Amino acid sequence: MAEPQTWEDWLAYWRGVRDNDLNGNGDPSDEIPIALVGSPDGERSLTQLLNAFGIAASNDTQFCLLDDGTYTMVYEHPRYREFLTAMAGLYAEGILKEDYNAFTYAGIEKAMGDNTAGSVMTFAASAAQTETLRKNGASDALWLAVPPVAGPHGDRMIQERDLVSPMWCITAGAVQRGKAEDIVRLFNWMFTQEGADLYNYGIENVSWTRSEEGQPVLDPALVAGGFEEVRKAGINLEPFGGLWLSDAYMQCLFAGKPAEELAAPQREMYRGLFEVNEPHYYTQPVTHESEEYVARRTALITEGVCKLRDAAIRGEIAVDGFFEGYEALKAKGLTAVMEGAAALHMADAHEGSCR
Repeated sequence: MAEPQTWEDWLAYWRGVRDNDLNGNGDPSDEIPIALVGSPDGERSLTQLLNAFGIAASNDTQFCLLDDGTYTMVYEHPRYREFLTAMAGLYAEGILKEDYNAFTYAGIEKAMGDNTAGSVMTFAASAAQTETLRKNGASDALWLAVPPVAGPHGDRMIQERDLVSPMWCITAGAVQRGKAEDIVRLFNWMFTQEGADLYNYGIENVSWTRSEEGQPVLDPALVAGGFEEVRKAGINLEPFGGLWLSDAYMQCLFAGKPAEELAAPQREMYRGLFEVNEPHYYTQPVTHESEEYVARRTALITEGVCKLRDAAIRGEIAVDGFFEGYEALKAKGLTAVMEGAAALHMADAHEGSCR
């Protein structure tokens, strides 16, 4: 089949995986049409399919921004009912497997390597499972990197990684000792050219030299050992964080080879990293941890609305039953969680506009 471009294309592909004993092992029931990484608490579930319905969710898939800028929970989004109905349909069809929300990255790579997965959403580096398939006898196997799933309204979205990690913070103790301004100056410097060069390449003429064109080139002996050796040399030092440049990533990952010289599995990894997703990234809304959220998250979200969502997807309750249960949770305090998070979002937006 051609690469899926529309929601109907994806449905046809998933049904084809389900119906045709794709791996040819004689068991028509062991194929996994689509595998997406979940989370142990069940909150982060089916993120990429939620995105396909135009819902730009937070990392935990619990919060979103509506078109008018309102910060709220994803269950308030005007397309959430359509999304939930579609997911219940995929589950009923056997496209979503019973353990759809229990996949880990390791579990997905295993399914990619043992020839049971038909499509996955995982790290681009997992394209290397092509080599596992070939070693196991599928000589013409090739995992292809493709753009995000297109939804029924044409949405193609993928969460962008946070530019600044949680390590980029200023503690109350640092503020009390008068160090906050110095820390902010360090953060700012890390995003200058000098700071980026140090973070990505190390010290000039020690771990890298400059080409005739003026571009940093990491020591070939250093990158030959991959990321482990590069990090042992103090480059990409995570406790400080920094602006990770694609060029440095390429040099570390592919030992300095240009994309056109990469073998097919590596080319697909490269495409997944730098090409097919590039037009589709969106900045994740923050999960604002208000007092209400911290105090009531487990009862109202993890053990509350998320359990209702899964029950609706598995057909244990109707979609209408989900929304009835959701309204009951709102009355029990979920509205206060939303309002507290929205208030923090407004405070952050106001503060950001003054900087």
